Formats: sequence, structure tokens, C-alpha cells
Amino acid sequence: MKFAAVAVLLALAACSGQDSASWRSSDPYERYLGALELSERRDPVDVNRTVRQLRDLDPLARDGAIVALGEIGDPAHVAAVAATLVPSPVNTEILRADAVVALCRMKGEEARAAVLKALAEDASMHVRRTAAHAVAAFGGERPVLEALVAAMSDARVPVSYAAHQSLVVVTQDPTLPRDAARCKAWLAAKEKKE
Repeated sequence: MKFAAVAVLLALAACSGQDSASWRSSDPYERYLGALELSERRDPVDVNRTVRQLRDLDPLARDGAIVALGEIGDPAHVAAVAATLVPSPVNTEILRADAVVALCRMKGEEARAAVLKALAEDASMHVRRTAAHAVAAFGGERPVLEALVAAMSDARVPVSYAAHQSLVVVTQDPTLPRDAARCKAWLAAKEKKE
């Protein structure tokens, strides 16, 4: 009996401290959760609220909107999400990495171009590594192959390693060397065959 009473008290304590999902909340985490909740409904009004949340001044609330729009996957939101790839105090590296993943879920040439630009140019190793992993979602099209081979020369090993892994995935060739110069030669030879 005593154990049951303690279990009930612990359950009540856990429930009372939970954050609630609300895009209207003053708490950024609750706005983050609110965006995720709105995305589950897929109602056009809720989706518009989520897009507006991309202008939130808090990075966490903005990130919730990015993750939610990635879950929705509508290419109509590519430009809005791609705009968050510009580094700023509210576009943190975690937010930009989540934007890369969201863009890969949205597909399309505009999304691919934004992800490839992040892979090549973002100052954050974390964002470039995320882009190297996620870009495989676009398949083995020529721009993706070129970007992955170029990323294999990245000075940061996590980026070059992720680029090689994605190159193996999109080509379905586990024999590709983890050497940027040899992969460049492989890509040039592949181009001559085509």
C-alpha cells in the first residue's frame, strides 16, 4: 500500500512539471513543442502559424518551426527554411543543421541547392557534417556526387568521413576509396563514360 502511494505521488509530480505545447506560450520550449503539435494536424492555418514561427526571436522556438516544416515536407516552404541557413544570433548551428535535414525531407532542386551550399560553405563543421549525411536523400545525381567528392577534401575529418559514407550510399559502391583525389579521378572517369 505504501509503495502504491509513493508511485502515485511520483506520477503526480512528474505530470505537474511537464511543459505544454503551445505556439502562443511565452516559453520558447513550449513554442517549440507547439510547432511540432501544429505540424501533426497538417491544417493549412496551423501550417501558416508554423511558417510565421520561423521569424520568432528565440532560436529554440524557430528550431521547432524548422523541424515541424521538415516533418510536413511541403516544397512550398523550402525558401522560408533555406533562409534560416544564414548564420545569425537566432540561426544557431543546431538550428541550421536541423534546417538542412528539413530541406532534405522537402526535396526538389531548390532544397538540394541550399543543402549543397551549406555543405560547401557553412562555417560550422557540425552543419557541414549534417549536410554531408543528409544530402544522400537526394540520390546520386551529378551535383550531389560532385559536392560529396569535393567535401571529401574538407579539412575536418567528420565532414570528409560523412561525405565518403554518403557517396558510398548513393552510388551503392562500398569499394570507393576514402581518398579525395582517387574519388575525383573516379568521378572524372564516370563522367567520360556517360
